[in-house]
Amino acid sequence: GEQDKDVVLFPEKIKNKYVAFDRPEGSFNFTQPHIWIGYSDDLISWGRLKSFDIFRKEDWDVEKVGAGPPPIKTDKGWLFIYHGLVNLNLDNNFSVKLKNLLKVKEKDLIVYCVGALLLDLKNPKKILAKSKKPILIPIKKYEQNIFWGKKIIFPTGLVLDKNGKDVLIFSGVGDEIITVKKV
Repeated sequence: GEQDKDVVLFPEKIKNKYVAFDRPEGSFNFTQPHIWIGYSDDLISWGRLKSFDIFRKEDWDVEKVGAGPPPIKTDKGWLFIYHGLVNLNLDNNFSVKLKNLLKVKEKDLIVYCVGALLLDLKNPKKILAKSKKPILIPIKKYEQNIFWGKKIIFPTGLVLDKNGKDVLIFSGVGDEIITVKKV
């Protein structure tokens, strides 16, 4: 069956339209799961859906990406936090370093990490900056599920800290615990 995951709505209209990210998935995978962007006049009918490809073949998050919390508006653009999967079996520098850092020997291990994008205020499909590496990696014991061995940080909330300089990212970790981290 069809499913639509990781849906987030921008907190305000852009060019008089509501904007949302989502990740539609069907019964058949012809492409890797990734983010789509859609626009609406009324929050009921969504049209002009377009693929929102944020990765290249050599990026850390090439395996799968999905939206995290709704973006927050900054002076420089929309700060958008997302989750990305790192396949530790890939033979690239980041995967090898992360596999060594996590001291894993499992086969086909996938790790959920957190990345960040800065998007244009008037055109959120335009990426102004992207984290070259994840900003949060599940390296702590509590971020690793004891039953399935999953290594997961799944961002779900984002607020500006009282100091006005840092952001607080709320996440589900290890499929069991909720955390907040200042970045």
